Amino acid sequence: MKQLLESWNRFLDEGEEEEKYFGINPEEIPGFKELRNGNQAEMFSLMQANGFKRIGRGGYRLAYAIPGVDDIILKISWSNEGPEQNKKEANNPIQTEFSDIVPKIYEAADDYFWIKQEKVVPMDKSGMEAEEYFQMFFPRIHKVLKRCKAYDDRWKPFDALMLGISLAANRIEPQGDNCGRASGDKIWKCFKQNIETLGQDVATRRLAQAHKKYKIEKNDIHDGNIGYVVRNGKKQFVILDFG
Repeated sequence: MKQLLESWNRFLDEGEEEEKYFGINPEEIPGFKELRNGNQAEMFSLMQANGFKRIGRGGYRLAYAIPGVDDIILKISWSNEGPEQNKKEANNPIQTEFSDIVPKIYEAADDYFWIKQEKVVPMDKSGMEAEEYFQMFFPRIHKVLKRCKAYDDRWKPFDALMLGISLAANRIEPQGDNCGRASGDKIWKCFKQNIETLGQDVATRRLAQAHKKYKIEKNDIHDGNIGYVVRNGKKQFVILDFG
């Protein structure tokens, strides 16, 4: 019996640690269930009163910082499409096959009204920040961009990244905008000289593998949809949404 109680206490302790790590279960907030299909302003007030700070809003969901947890956020649906979006993210095979380049999903409501997701720091500016970001995660592509002075144009780095991913995946000459030819002939010529080495950068190689299997769209590669997470004290490239 003593061993049984000790095992049960260890189980309870582990449960408390897990809850602390993932943060408050929103279903346990008084009034939350009643506002699931209610007024958005009232839901916002309720979350704010319970220590959740709104940090973003998308087409279907609101993002909140979870009190006491720095590396996980809460995404709550505010439209009919929100739960379906959450469900797709939580059940996407990319979550297991390419978990190193997508944010982790830690917890979800039974009906996917909300999910808890790894916090991402988005690369959402151009100029110097873009240059530092590419140098950190895509050093070979960064060299091409520097050589071609492509950081002067806000969109060229992202076009070039899509081109680099396509080349690393297929090693073929790009055809039109499907491979980001909008970067221009000059960048293409620079890439052509370095096709064999593009995949040596881990982030480029993993994106190329994901592109080959799931088809990364050109519109997926833009500021705000790529960024990084911190895992084991190190910055790790991630892409927020595929397609």
